[in-house]
Amino acid sequence: RKVPSPPTPFSRLSQDSRPPAAPAMPPARGRRRTPAVLCIVTAASSALLAGAQFPDEEILLALGRTRSVTVPQDSQVYFAVRVPANTTLLEVELVPLAGDLDMDLSFTTPRPQPETATWSLVDRASERLLLPRGADPRVCPAGPGRPCTLHMTVSGFVGGATTVTARDLTGVEFPLPPPMPPPPPPPPPPP
Repeated sequence: RKVPSPPTPFSRLSQDSRPPAAPAMPPARGRRRTPAVLCIVTAASSALLAGAQFPDEEILLALGRTRSVTVPQDSQVYFAVRVPANTTLLEVELVPLAGDLDMDLSFTTPRPQPETATWSLVDRASERLLLPRGADPRVCPAGPGRPCTLHMTVSGFVGGATTVTARDLTGVEFPLPPPMPPPPPPPPPPP
């Protein structure tokens, strides 16, 4: 009697997400062949296969640091950025590496969702958001000269990998675009 083998992490995958089976090869004469399976498992995929959940706490993201994160489908990762009192311009950048990830941001709501976020980054391309303190009352609403916290949620609707960066751009001067050329003169009136 054959004893069933214990379930493997791959047995949790649906039938549709399993890779197609390799075509059967006839055994060589006098040799018994066993199928070989090659599996490359990264830390993120092994956590996903094991059913690990991301923590509900916010991960502290230091200003000027880039954090890479892999977010499984229908999961979220939460970040918090402590903004010093003297910061006048904050930049947040989301650079997707694979998949479709969105980011929701708020200074007032921890773990913001699309309906509670002040800003949302939903493009599949790289996105950059400049948050000027003083010019927009939603940026650091605690008031001028007081520290605040920016809360961010990265959502994996399809899942994927991305990098998240927050930078203090206080004192950085941006070049102005060249002036627009004057409009052409109007056409002469018809004779």
